[in-house]
Amino acid sequence: MTVFTDASFCHKTKAAGFAVWIKTDACTLRHAGAFKIDINEAWEAETAALANGICAALGKLDMKAGGLVVAASDCLRAIDIIEGRGGQPGKAMRKVRDHVRGELKARGVELRLKHVKAHKGKSAGPRHAVNEWCDGAAKVVMRERRAANSNVRTGSSDAGVA
Repeated sequence: MTVFTDASFCHKTKAAGFAVWIKTDACTLRHAGAFKIDINEAWEAETAALANGICAALGKLDMKAGGLVVAASDCLRAIDIIEGRGGQPGKAMRKVRDHVRGELKARGVELRLKHVKAHKGKSAGPRHAVNEWCDGAAKVVMRERRAANSNVRTGSSDAGVA
């Protein structure tokens, strides 16, 4: 199973959104939404988006022991945080990371994280096209959150942990 995620974040209003694309041999799932937690930086949005994608894949597709989730993000810092590298993130991001790692361990599922370069143009191939869909869908949610109230920092979503 492959999971692509992306986030969009407005530094001025702290409005944020995320999008997830999950692909298995049997199906493709796409979801975009607002975060359940406060987001203060773009890398936090990317980390929470990655966590939401992984948890959505585990939950919605009922991953079994021995399974493999390959998750892709265009944010190296988010990948490092989920993998437990790159220093100590704040309390909220540690909680997000620990939740993801706990879910993976409890289910006996392996996680492989990959970096996908963002904004490379139309000739970059199918993986880039999926990342562009996630980017666009996350921007739509962020803009909706920003338009609804420039002080909105949280929202609700039926997918994910963050």
